[in-house]
Amino acid sequence: MPKKELFLKGSLKKIKNRKQFLEDINNLLGQLSSKESKICLNDILRILKGDVEICIVFHKDKIVGMGSIHFTETFIRKVGIIEDVVVDKNYQGKRIGQSIVEVLINEARKNGVNCIDLTSNPKRVAAVALYKKLGFKERETNLYRLEF
Repeated sequence: MPKKELFLKGSLKKIKNRKQFLEDINNLLGQLSSKESKICLNDILRILKGDVEICIVFHKDKIVGMGSIHFTETFIRKVGIIEDVVVDKNYQGKRIGQSIVEVLINEARKNGVNCIDLTSNPKRVAAVALYKKLGFKERETNLYRLEF
């Protein structure tokens, strides 16, 4: 059974094999997005310095799933934004994704957020069904992005 581990800000101290850790993370990100870029340890450390919680699921020493929640405060609310929820294709269907999102929701509650936002590609049918099952509702809004 996979084991959950939650990393708090700024800490990779529990990682014994950083090279394998980075390979596993990049493998998962490659399954999530067709974007060609890979991240490095400095990228992860920079992300961990923010107001973020990252849930990583291991099976033995291999990372088989992960997700993050980033906290931000506006003038009218404190929001958690769930990003990069992904489970290795060989471990899907074992409720790992559900466990990750539930851990992130609990972290949001502990951090006193008013709401949690996330986006998901409509082609990710299982993920969309999971989010709806956990109480997320599709918002009637336009999402705009300016890319650089």
